[in-house]
Amino acid sequence: MKSLLIITTKLDAGGAERSLINFLNSYDRSRYTVDLLLLKREGAFLKYVPEDVRILEQDKALFYMYNMAKFSLGTASDGLHRDFLHGIPYVLRRVWSTLYYKRIKKFDRPTAEQYRWENSYSKVIEELTGHYDCAMAYLEGEPIYYLVDKVSADRKIGWIHNDYEKIAGDRDFDEKYFEKLDSIVTISDKCVDVLKKNFPKFAGKVVELPNINSAEVIEKFAEEFVPEEYGEGVKLLSIGRLTQQKAFDRIIPIAKALKVKGVSFNWFVLGDGELRQELVSKVSEAGLQDTVKLLGIRSNPYPYIKGADVIVQTSLFEGKSVVIDEAKILHKKIVATKYDTIMDQVGDYPIKVLEYEPEAVAEEIKTTLASSMGIDASKNYGNVERLEEYYKVIG
Repeated sequence: MKSLLIITTKLDAGGAERSLINFLNSYDRSRYTVDLLLLKREGAFLKYVPEDVRILEQDKALFYMYNMAKFSLGTASDGLHRDFLHGIPYVLRRVWSTLYYKRIKKFDRPTAEQYRWENSYSKVIEELTGHYDCAMAYLEGEPIYYLVDKVSADRKIGWIHNDYEKIAGDRDFDEKYFEKLDSIVTISDKCVDVLKKNFPKFAGKVVELPNINSAEVIEKFAEEFVPEEYGEGVKLLSIGRLTQQKAFDRIIPIAKALKVKGVSFNWFVLGDGELRQELVSKVSEAGLQDTVKLLGIRSNPYPYIKGADVIVQTSLFEGKSVVIDEAKILHKKIVATKYDTIMDQVGDYPIKVLEYEPEAVAEEIKTTLASSMGIDASKNYGNVERLEEYYKVIG
């Protein structure tokens, strides 16, 4: 049995995090013992980590650098002595390096995090104790940098869960780290093409592996409860972080157009993020606060997907949408605005895809609500059979 380490940032209810939970609940226990290292030991999905997956303790520098929200006078927890005076140097280092690269140098977030890692974080975070047969960073950015710099393993794998050109910082910086990976995994053919174009010398390392979505796991979680926020009437649902990428501000003109068309509905949004307050304000200014409801993060989104009438995707770009795969498994109607990788997920499923124009999207939603869509409810749209491809890459 081989030892496997998985590194990620935290376990909020994002798409990559949900696919990781699906993997952890589905992988072949006879192949690997799995350790999980979270840069931030938090997130709504922590409770879904199986008992036989060991969540590692963070060293004190790692804790202070990534968990400042938990830092308080006299705090001591998780077996580490985290008193106020002990943590001050680490917290000051974090605050200064973040302000310097984001506010003074005015780098975008990915670039700021790259140079913050190189010039500050990596100087004080300790190397991880022990050695693994394989270690993989399940998200791009700092999990990959930590993997390369701080982990001892026979094989190292980095995941890119998005279209690299849409999230890239300094490519030369990433190139130094990609050089030291044995495989670079991404989640769609389009994302593979983008990586090979940007890093042609690593083309032989780039592998496409889909997010694992287990129908058995998702259907089980979908039965856990009936959302108390749901009631009678039409329920539209969108899920994702409240960031520019997800373009949830598009909901407002679409919702207005639906109202003009006489459709009575509630539109629920699951997720949180940096644009939450801005979106709350826009919803209120549009007078839609009784119709568009921002529910925040839910540790289990699947009952919400199961109970919705239509799943609406408004993203500007995606690597490969986990929400769409989950909605397919639960045989839901889906309307999506067009982006580069969306057609990779359509296949034989009747997803309605169209260019973003509020009136047209509203009309499509209205039509979809009235249509049976021809969805084959007997078909299993999960993909756990592709775990074999994971095993080949992991070794």
